[in-house]
Amino acid sequence: MSHLAALSLISIVCHHGVSARLHAPSPPIWPNSFSINFTESTLAAGDTNGTWLYDYTNLRQRLDRATGKFDRFCGSVDNRDAPCSHLVTAGVRYLIWPTLQKCCGCCTNADGCGIVKPTWMIDSKGTFSGTAPLKTPVWSGEADSWEITGAQPNYWFVIAGQDTPVGFAQVPDDYQYFIPSSYLPDATFSDSLFSLPSYCEPKCTGINTCTLV
Repeated sequence: MSHLAALSLISIVCHHGVSARLHAPSPPIWPNSFSINFTESTLAAGDTNGTWLYDYTNLRQRLDRATGKFDRFCGSVDNRDAPCSHLVTAGVRYLIWPTLQKCCGCCTNADGCGIVKPTWMIDSKGTFSGTAPLKTPVWSGEADSWEITGAQPNYWFVIAGQDTPVGFAQVPDDYQYFIPSSYLPDATFSDSLFSLPSYCEPKCTGINTCTLV
């Protein structure tokens, strides 16, 4: 099901401006904090679900996945089928496997592993792709989309005429489908959610994505 949704996203982003507006809207600016739940499909690996906590005011964020096996960072360090979190705090991205009692520092702001600004789509000169029907495993309806070129083509999808996220495509291999009803802009978080566990090591060892960025 999620792979079909990924193909739906691919179809949309390959046919820009299905219903392009006369005056293209600017890319969305994220709130300084938000939380949202998602399902995720990695075409070469598998599917998972999780939660994203974003807190730019305090320069921290956390992405929890039900399994890290299919994540390009977690899976390259430890590919066991266990929950894995990305925690960005104090300029470092840590990987945490709570059920395995494992944690290590992956990469830093200088490596491009920090938290992005709320204006990152504008700063990256994102362009409006158009409005088109979108169907994912968790939502369907009309969506606006923007293309943001980085190391790979990226596409951000929101409910048409709104700022509520419904999808993020990192073409060709990673697709996140957001659950709009779970979206909490301007969320307030407890500091404990961003605390490192006592068993955390300063650096992930071995040859993995962390050492290659």
